[in-house]
Order: sequence, then C-alpha cells, then structure tokens
Amino acid sequence: MAMSQSQGESQSRSNSANSPSKSASYKRVAAAEAEGNFKPVASSSPKKSKSAKGTAKATATTEDSTRNEDMQSILDTVPKIELPPTTGDKKKFNYQEYKARQAAVNQPTGGQVELPVGQENCLAGLTFVFTGILNTLPRDEGVDLVKRYGGRVTSAPSRNTSYIVLGQEAGAKKLETIKKLNIPTVDEEGLYKMIRELPANGGSTAAGKAAAAKVAAEEKKIKEMAKSMGIPELKPSSSTSSCANGTPVRTLLWTDKYAPTSLKDICGNKGLVAKLQDWLSKWDSNLRAGFKKPGPDGSGLYRAVIITGPPGIGKTTAAHLVAKSAGYDIIETNASDARSKNVVAETFNGVLDNTSLRGYFGTKDSNVEASKKKIVLVMDEVDGMSAGDRGGVGQMVTVCKTTHIPVILICNDYSLPKMRPFDKVTFTLAFRRPDAAAIRSRILSIAYREGLKIPTPVIDQLVQGSHSDIRQIINLLSTFRVSGTEMDFDQGKAMSRAWEKHIVMKPFDIAAQLLGGSLFSANSRSTLNEKLELYFNDHDFTPLMIQENYLRTRPQLARSYTPGAEYNLKSLELMDKAASSISDGDLCDRMIHGSQQQWSLMPLHGILSTVRPAAYASGAGAGGERYQFTSWLGQFSKGNKLMRYLQEIQSHARLRISGDRYEVRLQYMSAFFDHLYTPIATNGVEGVSKLIDFMDSYYMTKEDFDAILELGVGPQNGEELWKKIPTATKTAFTRKYNAMDHPVPFIRASAIGDPKKERAKKEIPDIEEALDDVIGDDAEDEPENGKEDEESIDDLAKDKYIQRPSKAAVKQAKGKATSARGKKSAK
Repeated sequence: MAMSQSQGESQSRSNSANSPSKSASYKRVAAAEAEGNFKPVASSSPKKSKSAKGTAKATATTEDSTRNEDMQSILDTVPKIELPPTTGDKKKFNYQEYKARQAAVNQPTGGQVELPVGQENCLAGLTFVFTGILNTLPRDEGVDLVKRYGGRVTSAPSRNTSYIVLGQEAGAKKLETIKKLNIPTVDEEGLYKMIRELPANGGSTAAGKAAAAKVAAEEKKIKEMAKSMGIPELKPSSSTSSCANGTPVRTLLWTDKYAPTSLKDICGNKGLVAKLQDWLSKWDSNLRAGFKKPGPDGSGLYRAVIITGPPGIGKTTAAHLVAKSAGYDIIETNASDARSKNVVAETFNGVLDNTSLRGYFGTKDSNVEASKKKIVLVMDEVDGMSAGDRGGVGQMVTVCKTTHIPVILICNDYSLPKMRPFDKVTFTLAFRRPDAAAIRSRILSIAYREGLKIPTPVIDQLVQGSHSDIRQIINLLSTFRVSGTEMDFDQGKAMSRAWEKHIVMKPFDIAAQLLGGSLFSANSRSTLNEKLELYFNDHDFTPLMIQENYLRTRPQLARSYTPGAEYNLKSLELMDKAASSISDGDLCDRMIHGSQQQWSLMPLHGILSTVRPAAYASGAGAGGERYQFTSWLGQFSKGNKLMRYLQEIQSHARLRISGDRYEVRLQYMSAFFDHLYTPIATNGVEGVSKLIDFMDSYYMTKEDFDAILELGVGPQNGEELWKKIPTATKTAFTRKYNAMDHPVPFIRASAIGDPKKERAKKEIPDIEEALDDVIGDDAEDEPENGKEDEESIDDLAKDKYIQRPSKAAVKQAKGKATSARGKKSAK
C-alpha cells in the first residue's frame, strides 16, 4: 500500500534531519527485489551491465512512485476531521456512563448503515485507534471491519498509529496525545472511503510491502513448524500413514495427533512451565533437606504443586511434558476414577510400598525395578471431587503433607471453598489464557498441514470466541475440514459465535448489557433469543437487578425529545411502561413458583420481567450512578422480621385488644407509640414508671417496646426519636424494668414441659404415710423437748400460705389414727 499521510508525517518527525526522498527509492527497490517484482532488462551477456541495472532500477522506481502517487491521492481525498477543543472542565469521569453512551449508538434517519465492501486486505499495513462515541458505527463492529480487511487495531495512539477514528466525547488524555503526535483523524465516512477505494494487499506502498514481508516471514515460520511436527505427511495416495505408536493418522483426533511433544510446543505460560520444571528438578534435594529451603520463588517448601486455570490451555500437557523431561514415570488419576478417602489412601500407600506397581510396569518381580524408577503422581480435576468422593480432599491434603514422591494436582477453579485446604500445603501455579499471538502460529501450522487456508484475522476470531481454549479451536477446525478447505472472516465469526463457550456472567454484567442500550439500539443485530439468554443466565437475580436499576438510566427512546418538560414526560411514560411490565412479571412468577408450578411460563417471565422493561429503560446512566446490587433480598428479610414482631405484639396484647396483626399495624401501632414514647420524652426519668405501667397493662415486654420503635415511620420514626432521649433516661428505664416483675398473658408449653411427662415423674404417696409425716406414728415419737416443736410450729406459722390447725383438730386426728391401727391389728 502507498505510504499513508500519518506514516509520512511520522517518518518526517523521527528523521527530520534526513531527506525523506533519499532512502525511499532504495527501500522500494529492496522491497521489490524481496517480493520478486524487480525484473531487470534482459541482456545477451551473462553479466549484466551497469546501464541495464540502472535502467531496470529506474523503471521499477518510476512504476512504484506512480502507484504511490495514486495511493497518496486516494488517501488525500479521505475527509479529515479536526480535533475538538479541550475544555478545562474538571468533572469526575464516570466510566460506566461513558460505556453506556458508547454502546447506545444513534441511528441515522436513513435506516441501518450499509457497511462498505472493499478488496482483500486493502487496509494491510495500517494501524487504527478508535476513540469516542461513534455516530453510526458500534465500536465492536468498527474493530471487526478493520480486521476484516487486514488492518490492525490498538487501544492507545502512538507513533505507529496511522489513523484515529474519532467520535464524540473522546478522552482528554487521548486528544492531547493525538495532537502532540499530529496523527490524522477521520470519522466513519473516512474509514468507509478507505475501504472502498484502496487496492488489495496494501498496494505497493511501504506499509503494504512491510505487511507483505511480515506475512511471508510468518508463512515461512509456519512451514518450518509444520515440518518439525512428528506427524507423517498425508499424501493423496497414502491412507494408512501411522504414528510412532502404530495408530493410523487418519483415525486420530486432531487434539491427539497434534498434541505437544516437547516443552517448546506449549502455547503460553512459559514462565510458569519453567517454574514447574525447576520445582520438579529440585524435588529430591529438597526432600533430603526436609523442605526447609524455600528457594527464589518459595517452591522449595512444598512437597506438592497445584496447577490452576481454565480448561483447554495446556495444564495437563505441561505436567506430563515436564515430568517426562525430568525422567519421571507418571501415575495419573482424574474425575473418572473413584477418589474417596479410602481409595486415595490405598492408592498412595500402594505407590509407596510398590505393591500396586507390578501391573503398571508389567513385570512379575517389579519391586526391585520399581524402586529404581522415579515416580510422580498427577491427580487431574481435583476440584471435580463430588459427593461420591467423600473425604478425598482431606486425604489428599494429608498426602501433600507427608508424601515421599512428587505430587502434581490440577484443577480448573481454585476459588471453590473445598479447595481452601490446599492453600498452605501446595505451591500454586495459576495458568492464564494465552493471547492470540501465542496461539496463532500453532493453529496456522496445523491448518497448513491439513490443507486449510485460514487468514490470520479468522484465527483471532476463533481465539476470542473460544476464550483461548486451544483444544476447542483444534476440534472446531477438524470439524470444518470435513466440509471445506477455506474459511473466510464471516465463516470464522459465525462459527466462533456458534461454538462460543458459555461463561456464567455476573449479575452486574447482565444488568450492564441489558440496560446499557447496545442490545436495543436501532442498529443492534441481537435477536430476541440472545436477549432472553441473558435472563436464563441467572433467572433468579436478573429480574431483581433490572427492578433495582431501571430507574437509574436516561432512556434512549426519549433522547429525540426536547430537554425539559417534554423529555421528562416521555421518560416518565417509559418508566411507567417498564414498571407495569415488571408487575406483570411478578404475576407470572406467582404462577411459576406458586402452587400451580407452571414452569413452561419461564420464557414469558423472562420477557415480562427482564427484556421488556430493559427495552423501555435502556440508556446511559442517570446522574453518574453505578449499577447497584438488588436490595430486595435485604428488604424481604427485614419484612419477615417486622412481621414476626407484629405477631409477637398481637399475641401479647390480645387479652386487651381485638384484631389480627394487620389491624394492630394499622390501628393500634400509632396509639401504642404515643403512650410509650411521650412519657419519657416529656418527663424524662420521672416518666419511666408511667411507661412501665402502660407496658404491663398490655402485657408488653422489653422486646415489644424495641419492636414498636422500629416499626414507627414518618413522624413516629422510633430510631431517630430514640436518639434524642438522654442516656440517663434510657439507663433508668432499663434498670427499673429489669428490677421489677411483670405479668405475662400466658406461659408457653415449651417453658414448663409436657404435663403428662411431669405427672409420670412424680410418685403418688400413700395416705397413711402422708398422715404419719404430719402427726407422727406414736406419741412416743414426739420430741421430748416441747420448745423445738413450738419453734417449728411458729416457723410454719410465719408462712402466710400455710394455715395452722387448732389443738382440737390435732387431737381428733390422732384419735382416729389410733383407732384405725387398733382395728387393723385386731383383724
């Protein structure tokens, strides 16, 4: 491609002392020679004359300069826009509001904008930066458009930036950098014009040639990597090629066929793989030292290591390759094996005792041979231990503390609560998702060997859609290879979307997508099913998040109205529709979770409670507010608590009042509050007695008093009014109330126990024994000392609940007892 305006300015800035035209012709000729476009004039002599060389060089220079002038004329016609003036406004920047405005793109009146169609790789060699809110083009679609035609997109402007695609409300920092570097700025129309008019592959400009040279270097590297793979070439006449293990190549899965065979084949996380290799190589020396030497990274203190990270990024492959490179034999278990406490203990003890290795090594007398081998235990998917593996995690923690062989644990989600016991007993290596640059060469090498033609932007799309899952990308390519040999940008994007990994989104991310405005803008390509999918991502929290935040937006449907009364009226109308839809969603939810259990209404509930309200209310954030977590959970819990308070007050006061808990809340609560608060508010300590008398008259407890204060609202907000009461008055009330006895309307059965059980525990005494206890068996049993008897009687006389019998009654009772014993002895 011809040299762009920004590149020429950048070159003149960096080489202001040199003439730009002095080295330009040399670079163009050198690039032409490298590409094979430079053809000297034929000569009959084997040795080319200087005149022939000069003529050819002049001809090539003339052709390139002519094409460069044509390219430059095209770029010169691209409409440039001026930078907006920077203001001294120090208003705090609200990122969420900016992102919402950026997503909610205005749609022109002429309908949806038709994206331009250009030649292949017409933007090759050009670097773009998108900043601000574009008028007709969403940011994501603009980035895809540039990548589709071979351009490069970066996030920040620099000296290597060719053009800035500038929108409204660009950041002041970026505007200052753009002005300082004097980078050309265009809008969407300027970008469209470039795509429509620039030639394929960047033309013959320096940028185009540099891009072509880079592509050629990458292709050469890919071919070298393809040749270095240990897979036999598949020729059309050969259908029985085999790998080293004898398995036919055509029957292998691509993930097995192109599995890394050396550490250099691993994509990404090179530093962590080196740490794992260093830990394993020093394991024996650390064992002899008792694991007391931490080393540079602290790994020398641990007998086991745990590798964490998302699936498909090479954790298991790295563990196997590192173990093999260090000369270890591998014993592996995964989620398909039983890993309960007893199984883990038996397996590990068998490894140490060499009793379970005979079958593994395939020898009868393997104890001697096994003792000479170095063994590493690899336990994959540790976080996958389920209820069937009861006690397995605890046993593995014990193993990691006492093991005499290296142990490598692998898990996907280290943040789970059941993984916490491994924190202090293992050395953690957190693998990350490799970026597109780390994966691109490997994927292109596989595609080259399989006869697939895939452009680099398509690989980037697949990496983005699969979230850097190398295994999924390889499986996707193997599936596509069955039906085709060439994948374009649109096919790659569609396939990456169809195969996109489902990742559980957080409630805040769901609310931001639904209320941000991008899903419901006029040029949005999101379908109703895609919007409804956000509801099913978390169907419990998503409606609550919408209900909490739908009033915190400025609806984009009201943006066309005049600011002021007309805009406010339209906003209220939209909010009213959103609130009505949420109410209808609650009725639908009652049918789903109520007694009817109509779960088939879930899609309808998602439309009413989530999609429809968001369609009315979506837009930029109002007043710079952020999305808030739902407060319904806290309010629901508080409502249940206050309802229990009302039930307790009604049950205590029901001997003096009539009505259920709802009537108590509506009719009695205000009167109760006046009689409880007014005495101590007006009289202070002197009003405490009156307050306690009123509480006792209605059988209220101290907890009921606190509940009535909490139930007060408006002018009777007890929490605020209670703060105005002096501390001395509060203390006097508490002390006096605790020192007194108070009536209770009833005693709970739980406080006295079961009456039947209490009667069963008591022994019913015999009547005669009871009389003997009162009057004695004989007169001889009476105490000789009459004073003691009188004193005991006097003591009983002091008790007001015991009535003292008369002397005549006592003598009469004694006579009857004596005659009864006489008759009994006579019989």
